Amino acid sequence: MNFRSLKIFLLLIILIPVCAYSQTNRKIGLYTGTGTERLSDKLDLGFDYRYRVNFFQFEYSHTIHSFGRTNLEGHFTPQFNTTRYKNLDGSDYYKTSYETGLNIAIALRQEIIPRNFSLYIMLGTGPHYIFGAPDRQVSGLIFSDNLFIGAQVRVWDRLHLDIRPGFRHISNAETRHPNLGINSFTLSFGFFLEID
Repeated sequence: MNFRSLKIFLLLIILIPVCAYSQTNRKIGLYTGTGTERLSDKLDLGFDYRYRVNFFQFEYSHTIHSFGRTNLEGHFTPQFNTTRYKNLDGSDYYKTSYETGLNIAIALRQEIIPRNFSLYIMLGTGPHYIFGAPDRQVSGLIFSDNLFIGAQVRVWDRLHLDIRPGFRHISNAETRHPNLGINSFTLSFGFFLEID
């Protein structure tokens, strides 16, 4: 078992039992968003490729522990994403494909205006399967590592609007080659509904 697999295994062992017994602040949400390796000429992560992704995600979150106005949360996010990609070796056209997977994340949330507005940072990983990729990354089973900084605001009763910019890296933990990875800046938004 490599180090990355060990981290995922330990995260699952810790999160699943804790979330199962915690009975506060459960939410479900639907998200959409986009990712790209290039924001401008100065912010370009894709020196030899282009990889555009559109996210379609369901999310379940659960408060693991509260520290006053600060909450530690677990997030489980199954997703189906569409992609367009090309190599920058003279190719003029994009290929289309898709990816599917599950992310598991930990978030640290600070309530700015209790129950109405909060900010958070989230770190997660999870297995995905990509059906097409630029030459630098072999298709197939990969891991998606994510870092988000987000904001959530109550819009009505138990409904919250969530916005999360972030960074995403996908690669396969050196199980096959090539494995140079694909990096993306991301922006997602969606709605969360409190379910208890």
